[in-house]
Amino acid sequence: MGLSRRWNSALPVALVLLLMIQPLTVTVLAEEGGGENENGEGGESENSIAVLSVLSTHENPDNGHTYALLEAANYSVSAYNADLLGAALVTIDGASENQWVVSTFTSLNATPRNLWIGLSDEDKEGYWSWDSRQPSWYRNWARDEPTMLAGEDYSIISAIHQGEVQIGQWMDSVEQPENLTVHGLVEIGQGMDHAILLPLPGEEEEGGPLAQAVIEEVDSLTLNDAITIEARVMPYSIDGSQFIMMKGDYGWGMHLTDGVLHYANDYAIRNHPSSEVELFKNEWVHLAITVEAGIGGTFWLDGQPAGNISAGDAVIPDGDLGSNECYQSGEDCDEFYLGRQGAGCD
Repeated sequence: MGLSRRWNSALPVALVLLLMIQPLTVTVLAEEGGGENENGEGGESENSIAVLSVLSTHENPDNGHTYALLEAANYSVSAYNADLLGAALVTIDGASENQWVVSTFTSLNATPRNLWIGLSDEDKEGYWSWDSRQPSWYRNWARDEPTMLAGEDYSIISAIHQGEVQIGQWMDSVEQPENLTVHGLVEIGQGMDHAILLPLPGEEEEGGPLAQAVIEEVDSLTLNDAITIEARVMPYSIDGSQFIMMKGDYGWGMHLTDGVLHYANDYAIRNHPSSEVELFKNEWVHLAITVEAGIGGTFWLDGQPAGNISAGDAVIPDGDLGSNECYQSGEDCDEFYLGRQGAGCD
């Protein structure tokens, strides 16, 4: 989850399911060349998949993950070999990781090497997700990419300048592109470690995670008259109201009500403006709300506009309403809530 309001610092929190990828030791029994058929003659099994050589490995000092460059192959064979290594094709979490990958692998041994990354929309056209199942939102598409042409369901980091595509930018591709050699890049290491799984209220187990999280003392953030709030979520229920975040005591925030995204701008939930699109259960989606005080705002789902906020509703409450314990004690409301509504001071 990213938070920005033209402020001097941000809250490094993501509402995402924690998924772990552990390196495994694998004994491979298949052979690339085949073996013998039932008549004792040499041949290649109809169901055999090539076992690729690892050309080079490097550790990324920023995350401690090991990256393995495979010999060139199509996407499916590369992804299969990544699985044999107990991992997946690389997930790119940000610009710095993308740059490290480009500088480390795309010109290895002075040879241009295009790279398969683990991003595809093979399962659902237009819904790009990572093979590792990590909900990373970063993209580095070249101009006019992805083209979304038939069969172009896979992603490549380009090692050469070709047309509108610059070195290090991404383009979509068919599984076996013509006249283009591509190497799979495998990332071995744990998954994202800044994730929170929030159970539904009432589902907390004794000693287990609560259905909420609180970040204390965030009132020192320097705020202006505009805000962008974001979260990457996968709702496993769309019934009733589920708060994703709220600042202080009835401050700004976002929540789902019956699967529809709302912006928290008022004490009464019924007054909160809403988007025009209903979410699906058990599907990851990137939510964002942008607001300029007194001017208006926009709801965003997976980078696409999903409704507007009027000038009258474009208010950014500070979260110091003064309800309950706050009103009685005079305490500051300087908490930031995840997975619950902010009401009073804890």
